[in-house]
This record gives sequence, structure tokens and C-alpha cells, in this order.
Amino acid sequence: MKLSAPIHVLKSQAKSLKKVEQLTMAEALDKIANQEGFSSWSLLQSKASELFPKSFDEILDFFNGGDLVLIGARPSYGK
Repeated sequence: MKLSAPIHVLKSQAKSLKKVEQLTMAEALDKIANQEGFSSWSLLQSKASELFPKSFDEILDFFNGGDLVLIGARPSYGK
């Protein structure tokens, strides 16, 4: 399961939700986590590293059509 946005963006959405709906930050974070399919924000954060690609095939599946990818490394490292 992929997240709809990076964690820092989800946290920003929770901050906006907090202001609009008069919630505590913990409640807003949990509400965002529920929308992403997790029971709580802490569970979302603990599982986030498992959601990122680890092999080349998973990396290709991670991107959407039309995404721009910049590859950079030091000289002579084979890009």
C-alpha cells in the first residue's frame, strides 16, 4: 500500500485539518492516518519505511507515469 503523499505533506494536511475542525494535533494526525488506511499515526510512521521501494523493480513501480527522475552521483560511479 502506497501513501497518497510523503509523511511531511500528510503532517501538513493534519495541521490544516486541526485549524479547520478545532481538533488536537494528535486527533488530526490520527484522522489523516485513518484516511491512509492505518489505525493511528504512530502505526503509519512505524510502517512507513516498509512502504518505500527496496529493489529496482519496486522502484519502477513506485513512480507514476510522467514523473521526472534525476540521477546523480560522484564522477566514475556509473550512472
